[in-house]
Amino acid sequence: TIRLWNTTDPTKPTPLANLVGHTGIVWQAVFSPDGHTLVSASDDGTVRLWETDPQRVVKRFCADPNLRITPEEWKRYIPKIPYPNPCA
Repeated sequence: TIRLWNTTDPTKPTPLANLVGHTGIVWQAVFSPDGHTLVSASDDGTVRLWETDPQRVVKRFCADPNLRITPEEWKRYIPKIPYPNPCA
């Protein structure tokens, strides 16, 4: 699990998201130049790209009916944005 934190105020960091997908230890994580994509590498042999802007994630999920997310998944992955129907 990769945990993202808001460190705007370093004395009071707040959790933003949990990125779950790797099955091994994550050895490296680097943000893209635009700051919206995190690239992570794990000893499970995978490299993953993570969209880190919640509004862009919502837009992507809502654009594809096959990517609908349950309220439980939403709370787990995007806890800072309320769910009742984010695609309405």
